[in-house]
Amino acid sequence: MTQQQTRLGDDGSDARWFLEVAGVPVEADPWEREPLARGDATTVAGSPEVAPPADAVEGSADPFRDWAPMELSRSARSRRTYRWSFVGAVVLVAVGVVALFAWLPGQGERVAEARAEEYRAALTDLDARSAALEVAIAQLADPTLVDVGPAGVTVAEFQSSVEAAGSLAGEPLPATLPFVPRSDIEALEPARLRLSLVAGTAAEVARALSGAVDYRLSVDDAFILPILPVQATANQIADLSLELASMLADSVGVAATLPDDDVFAEHRRDLEEALIALNDLQVDYLDALRRNDVTAASRLAEQLAALDDGLDDSLAAALAAFAPQVRVQIDALRLDIAAAETLLP
Repeated sequence: MTQQQTRLGDDGSDARWFLEVAGVPVEADPWEREPLARGDATTVAGSPEVAPPADAVEGSADPFRDWAPMELSRSARSRRTYRWSFVGAVVLVAVGVVALFAWLPGQGERVAEARAEEYRAALTDLDARSAALEVAIAQLADPTLVDVGPAGVTVAEFQSSVEAAGSLAGEPLPATLPFVPRSDIEALEPARLRLSLVAGTAAEVARALSGAVDYRLSVDDAFILPILPVQATANQIADLSLELASMLADSVGVAATLPDDDVFAEHRRDLEEALIALNDLQVDYLDALRRNDVTAASRLAEQLAALDDGLDDSLAAALAAFAPQVRVQIDALRLDIAAAETLLP
């Protein structure tokens, strides 16, 4: 007979319900698979069916009744935790590195193409400005044209284009990042040197034209004779005396500030000699008017006018020599421009 058979009664109960009914505390057997409430189906012969006390049943409650799952910390749940911001940064860096290495090989070619376009644009603009100079030269070479302002504007635009080309040619070839191929960029060095030579030639043309414009604008204010009558009243003679003196002073001032250009050197000497002659002739002319000597006054007035005509002829001769010279320079410049363009890719 086993221990379990010894402990149980004939009906299979362990009789602890009786002690519980009698109010004797009894500990629940932890090895039992079923609570003591099973005794409620057990009866004693000749006695009514009695259920075990409610407090006895409650005392045998499931020890895991109050258990509830507890949320663990992130580190306790899993050691494989990720910071998605860090992952995203790594991905972006990786993409950037791949893009950089894909972009670097063609960077030298792109930089070279951009600089070549700048050279080409400078040469094209310079050629267009050079072609427009023909009209300005014709205006400057016309001694009868009083207003040479439009020619001055054309020359100023040409000079601005020359300065831009010279500045571009003076810049070194573009720098690049390490590991960027520079063969395409270095291939532009001959074009850059040729552009520098073109800018130098154009600068000489610009100086010649600017000198001509300055000379014309200045000399046109010199030796402007008033009307020279052969007879005049005392008041008229006084006014004429003031006009001639003022004209002489202004002309001397203009002659002192004329540009020192070899093309106009002879005209400049003629102007200085004419001013010396004017200083003497005006005195004799005014004296003839005061004496009412019509013959002398007429002769002196003709001499003064001849000085003015001589200066016009001298200027026309200087301009006639200047125009072909500058045209030759412009033709050579445009040939240099065309040669420079052939060096560009």
